[in-house]
Amino acid sequence: ITRTIREAQIRKPDALSAVLYRTNAQSRAIEDALMRDGLPYRIIGGVRFYERKEIKDALAFMRLLINPHDDVSFRRVVNVPARGIGKSVLDGLAGVEVETPAAGTPLLSGAGDQARTPRSLWARSEQAIRRRLLPPRAMTALKGFCDLIAGLRSEVGGSSVSIVLGLILD
Repeated sequence: ITRTIREAQIRKPDALSAVLYRTNAQSRAIEDALMRDGLPYRIIGGVRFYERKEIKDALAFMRLLINPHDDVSFRRVVNVPARGIGKSVLDGLAGVEVETPAAGTPLLSGAGDQARTPRSLWARSEQAIRRRLLPPRAMTALKGFCDLIAGLRSEVGGSSVSIVLGLILD
């Protein structure tokens, strides 16, 4: 496809090309090829592959496995699928005071650890769970989510991206 578009551009620089496909499953391969070859494109009548909700959610889960202190990713997937962790639980977390590390404690801990963010939603969740600061139902849901992420983090070490993505989707 990209070769044909390039050839058309050589013959007629003003030429516009259209790629028609039957299913959205085909769009990713086409979009990846167009991006790789530096060809600008526009999707008409659909959503770009990387802008789809399920793709953004999967990527947010992967980012959260790398860095649980990523608040944007945390907010995106904390209730995906629905766990009963809504706005009121997140508002409750906003009020949780997090113990700050002792003076002189390095911001980066052991090798391979991400930078700790003491006021992140992850750190606030840990505090809320440890000190039982939320209503029981919210605590159960939040603990389930945190356990899921912690379990996946320990399980995926050194695994390929496809294995990690498979675990996330499962």
